[in-house]
Amino acid sequence: MKIQNRFKHMYLRILFACFVYSVFFVISSTSMNMNVTEGVSRELATERAAGISELGYKLKIEIVPGTEKVIGKEEISFTLSVKTDPIVIDFRDLDEQGRTINGRISDLAVNGVAVADALQINGHIVIPGDHFKAGENRVSLSFETKSSAAGRPLIRYLDRDDGSEYVYTLFVPMDASLAFPCFDQPDLKAKFHFSVRTKSDWTVIGNSRLERRSPDGDGVSIFEFEPTPPISTYLFAFAAGPFQIFNDETKPEVDLRVLVRKSQVNRATEHLPEVFSLTRSGMKHYIDYFDHRFPFTKYDQVLLPGFAYGGMEHAGRHSCARIRSSFARLPPEATSLAGLH
Repeated sequence: MKIQNRFKHMYLRILFACFVYSVFFVISSTSMNMNVTEGVSRELATERAAGISELGYKLKIEIVPGTEKVIGKEEISFTLSVKTDPIVIDFRDLDEQGRTINGRISDLAVNGVAVADALQINGHIVIPGDHFKAGENRVSLSFETKSSAAGRPLIRYLDRDDGSEYVYTLFVPMDASLAFPCFDQPDLKAKFHFSVRTKSDWTVIGNSRLERRSPDGDGVSIFEFEPTPPISTYLFAFAAGPFQIFNDETKPEVDLRVLVRKSQVNRATEHLPEVFSLTRSGMKHYIDYFDHRFPFTKYDQVLLPGFAYGGMEHAGRHSCARIRSSFARLPPEATSLAGLH
């Protein structure tokens, strides 16, 4: 009888402990869920901008030709002015109807310690403040995202002329968080340390210059780029594929390059002198108009069809990459300012 009572009391204590834990978890979840709406609210953006500084992303992705899936690993480093609760990182995906769902993550850790109590809410990763400290912090994780011919910021283009494949980005104005976890607001500028693992015979360009290219298996290489200065997430960009690179042979003060699809090499050869001439004229116009030198030492133009907005500049350390539509948007009667806007 005593043994039965002992087990009964033990069972009741365990049941009570489970109840207390459940209540605590619900309260904590409700607290963490407060004000975490879809998108980035003004309240969330203001709170993060006031408390976060010295932001940096070490971003590694792998692009496998012929597949939509893109996998990556990331370390986000930042300084907190004060310990806060919680930390909200943006990362979302889209369902088949284009509605926001949570992105896929794994191996989440803060300051080297695994995190098991983070929540994913409305396209955000919500991490309890107990994992952080005032001062320097690091969040590491693995993630998975997708590329697509349309409707996503990672764009995969299949050249109908020769079957070649190209991948490029368009994060403006707020879609970086569809590609990788980040604080996706313009005033939280960050240094990007970026690398891509993909086919060795591809060309990869980014905001900054290529630092090294290392073989990493049969026909695969890792492309590592110099760190950028602090830039907004929507300005981060890259393009990858079997591009043909053309250099301005007039040796201007700023290195000018044009990257075109392999299938367009003959057409590019015909138009390149005019493209380079228009670009140099555009630069000179703005240098004279603003009485300020061009702030970069390199200017790349990547020509791909179907690019929205006609073109988009992506600034980085000593360089600027412009991804724009194909030669079809550059008629012979284009003015001398067509190369830049």
